[in-house]
Amino acid sequence: PACVQDATQAVLVEVLEDPSPLYGPVANSLRLQVQVLDQRRAACSELRGKRLRLSWYGAPEVVRGQRWWLDARLKPARGHRNPGGFDYARWMLGRRLQGSGYVRAGQLFAGAEPSPAAQLRRALRRDLAAASNPGGAIVYALTTGDGAVIRPETWDVLRTTGTVHLMVVSGLHVGLVAALAYTLGTLLVRAVPPLLLWLPANWAGTFAALLGAGSYVWFTGSGVPGTRAWLMAALFMAARLAGYQVRAGQVLLLAFVGVLVVNPAAVHQQGLWLSFAAVAVLLMFFRGRVQAVGSGRALLHAQLALAVGLTPCLALLTGHIPILGPVANLFAVPLVTLVALPASLLSGGIYALYPDLGRLGLGAVAWLLDVGVGVLAWLAGGRGMTVSPGAGLAAVALLAA
Repeated sequence: PACVQDATQAVLVEVLEDPSPLYGPVANSLRLQVQVLDQRRAACSELRGKRLRLSWYGAPEVVRGQRWWLDARLKPARGHRNPGGFDYARWMLGRRLQGSGYVRAGQLFAGAEPSPAAQLRRALRRDLAAASNPGGAIVYALTTGDGAVIRPETWDVLRTTGTVHLMVVSGLHVGLVAALAYTLGTLLVRAVPPLLLWLPANWAGTFAALLGAGSYVWFTGSGVPGTRAWLMAALFMAARLAGYQVRAGQVLLLAFVGVLVVNPAAVHQQGLWLSFAAVAVLLMFFRGRVQAVGSGRALLHAQLALAVGLTPCLALLTGHIPILGPVANLFAVPLVTLVALPASLLSGGIYALYPDLGRLGLGAVAWLLDVGVGVLAWLAGGRGMTVSPGAGLAAVALLAA
């Protein structure tokens, strides 16, 4: 908009998300996502309702839901025009952000009464993300979906080894929560036989899976991968309970439509295409052969299939191909999915009721993930394990795959 220009504006904003730390020489620096409610400059009425991404160096304590009067230097969502470089403007558009800038000064206008979920997130962040070790930040990211607390050097290791998808809330994690909730729901009903007369075990498991996975997606503010996984699970289970036979490809397409209905701007997010492409690759590879392989061989075959099928997509969308991705994932997938994630969620639930006991469990998981990140850093061996092909080679690889 015309008002989002290189100028200082006095705006009343509401903080939309928990602030993310900015690592640099200035202490207590934050990055905020806010929505403009009002501004003192009458000529800029069109600025109201816009979402902005602001940096605040030396900021006071800021929490989600607060309203602030800010003197902020604003500019449109624009980036460099370097061919093959990062498209910052498109990245902002995919997250429905219309401008960026930095805060010169601020005054609290109205505080926010934090919800129990917000209080739990703040307590977890205080106990986990404040530490310098990467394991605590990853546990916080797995539990709350906020990956901004992971330090840049840890992100470099994860990108180099192709394991970024494991360290934030992904479709795999949502599916695991749904499976655990389904099992608990069926066991609970079978433990009380009279309930089976009113509620079949598969119905109870289905409701528990949808409620558990939906609650996890809501609490973590999960993005496209989590939403996609929950929609696919809901469609599959609804069709099963109704007695309909549906193909996995149909469910994948319906989930794609559902994600775009909720958030059309998601077409500008790389995560949308990588998430759905990964599921499509696995569905095509394992069609009719899921029961033919054991769990260990299935994991190996899945990583090989993803390595071949996603390499062209990664080349075209990100320009980077993690060579050691299959090997690193063979180590990281069981560690995170089968051990760290269930233990983090269980410890997080205990933490909400008994903080001291839950803190012990979360600390143990953080230590385990510290060791895992160390192994991944050793596998990465520096920054030389990624390849950045040109568009021509990526097109040839797409045809070959």
